[in-house]
Amino acid sequence: MPVFLERASHETNHPRMRPQRQGVEPLVRTAITVRTELDIAAIFVVLTVSRYCRLQ
Repeated sequence: MPVFLERASHETNHPRMRPQRQGVEPLVRTAITVRTELDIAAIFVVLTVSRYCRLQ
């Protein structure tokens, strides 16, 4: 959510940006954010599973 608020304030600070750039850039940033969160989640799952396997 803070990413969304930061993105919104960033866009309002630059009203002279071209509309197409303004439309595409948030999508790219959102994709990068989702991708990063998925990578972090995957690493967390792998670490948890490996720890669980070691305990057995």
